[in-house]
Amino acid sequence: LLLANLFLFTCFARAVTIEEQSFESDYASGTNRLALHGAGLLKVGLVFKVYAAALYVAQPEDAERILEDVPKRLEIAYLRSIDKSDLIQAAESHLTRHFKPAELAAIRERLDQMNGLYASVKPGDRYALTYLPGRGCALERNGKELGCIAGDDFARIYFDIWLGPGCSQPAFRDTLLKPASKP
Repeated sequence: LLLANLFLFTCFARAVTIEEQSFESDYASGTNRLALHGAGLLKVGLVFKVYAAALYVAQPEDAERILEDVPKRLEIAYLRSIDKSDLIQAAESHLTRHFKPAELAAIRERLDQMNGLYASVKPGDRYALTYLPGRGCALERNGKELGCIAGDDFARIYFDIWLGPGCSQPAFRDTLLKPASKP
């Protein structure tokens, strides 16, 4: 079984580089090991490159049920400066469009806690959001964990911003959800 898992893990994509931003082939936290699944570049309009991102999952089939209670990591490398208030406003705008007020009220305290962890970004900064069942959503900035928000309900709603069916950039979402090319 161990050999089968090792073989499966090595069948995932290798490290990728997008716009000079490198993403490792895997991520490990304790006994949890996630592999690079998909990566892409978010552009607004035809010219404005905003960020490069990579999605990590434990098993390839987890991408098909990414908003469920499965381990996942979204790593975002920023290519331009963005003010903290704009990061928060973009997230809140998506959430209020796609979720009922009662759903958001149930996680409002945790959303406010997450919003309090953010800071403005400049080119080269990196945020990573890692969800591990039983632990919650850990937010890192430039490799340093800032906090962890409990609940699979929170993870489902928050990851929907980038990976949900109604996200604002479906082509970008699709590049994350399809397996990255193998060499």
